[in-house]
Amino acid sequence: RAQWFGMQEDGGITAFAIISISLMLLIMGAAVDVANAYRHQTQLQITADAAARAGLVSLAQGEDTAGARRATEAMIEKNLPRSRYGQLVTDPATELQILHYDATTGKLDHAGTDTPANAVLVRLQRSEVVDNPLPTFVMGIAGLQSWSLAVTSVAVLVPTRHGGNAEGIVARGRLDLGPSPEFGDGFCLHSQSAISLPIRTRSAGPLRISLPDPSGCAGVCALTAGASPSHPDTRPIAL
Repeated sequence: RAQWFGMQEDGGITAFAIISISLMLLIMGAAVDVANAYRHQTQLQITADAAARAGLVSLAQGEDTAGARRATEAMIEKNLPRSRYGQLVTDPATELQILHYDATTGKLDHAGTDTPANAVLVRLQRSEVVDNPLPTFVMGIAGLQSWSLAVTSVAVLVPTRHGGNAEGIVARGRLDLGPSPEFGDGFCLHSQSAISLPIRTRSAGPLRISLPDPSGCAGVCALTAGASPSHPDTRPIAL
């Protein structure tokens, strides 16, 4: 009877199914852990961006560095309250900084009398350093008990100027300007894909038209077989 029992295969499929299902659950659990980590990383980044901008708005409204830091901390608490997400900042002096941005060199430095505060830096993290790592659900079986996440955001206040006829329109997709557009001299048009200028287009002077591929310009700016558009003021360039 023992020999007969050893030759039987009844129940073999059940063992295989158990192993397969277990592996599938582990893979699905790992996917959940990774997706959860990305979700929390995105939450941290959005909060850091919002906090940096809140501090910058405070500076623009005439607040001092202490007021800007309070606005930054308030925005962090509003988006990721400490009671729910734990501590996200270890040292406010280094992770919530009010700085000076030099638009000429593109560098950040300490704000002072000769270098007014016009930038806010925010660093947030969920890690062992703040005793607040993001726990995993299933990957702990493989030894990974938690994720360490960290993000940085910098917002700067730089001078701006009003646009005029010598400015332009920039589009990522197709730029279609309607049946009879009118432009000032030197107006710029740029698209990453295509531009359409109808026959009724009017301009006070040459237009500055650019695309990655100039052949993507249709209408009066379309290149003819002789490599010239039908209108002399609408020749597109590659950019």
